[in-house]
Amino acid sequence: MKEEILTLLSDENYIERSIDLIAKKINCTSSDKFIKLVKLMNELEETGVVVRNKYNHYYLPNQFGMVLGTLTINKKGFGFVAVEDQEKDIFIAPDSLKDAFNKDIVLVEINKYSEVERPEGKIIRVIKRGQTKLVGEIKKVNVIIMLMLMILNLISEFMLIMLICMVLCQVIKYWLKLRYINLY
Repeated sequence: MKEEILTLLSDENYIERSIDLIAKKINCTSSDKFIKLVKLMNELEETGVVVRNKYNHYYLPNQFGMVLGTLTINKKGFGFVAVEDQEKDIFIAPDSLKDAFNKDIVLVEINKYSEVERPEGKIIRVIKRGQTKLVGEIKKVNVIIMLMLMILNLISEFMLIMLICMVLCQVIKYWLKLRYINLY
């Protein structure tokens, strides 16, 4: 079923891209088959194989000028996304990193591309975290408690409970700009 969906979505002339019309096209008539289709589409979307627009229509990332790659963040704060089968890495400005960290697998929208210069883009979504265990020092700044990370190529701040010590923590959930962390 996966190959059939990807073949269908790769056809530029295919315009019926909602889940109902895709189900009809690949003959998912029973409720069990439709549930499997919905689960598969969600899995494909989570892994970055397909993207869904605001109208709930499904496309392949390259049809929207997006690519999947691995992020490397420079000490100066900007990053580069390496994409398989692409010579030049994609430059990511510091304000376009979203909530991505070094070595994350990300979905990138290419904003500017020229033959001479390096392509530029912005991160749309983190597909898979490259690092989940972080080491840092908890500091109190005014009323806010932050974890100052001490990892090469990774500088960020986390909201935490009030502790003052060196900790090893694991990121368990991301929520907007606030990140919740398990302490060991």
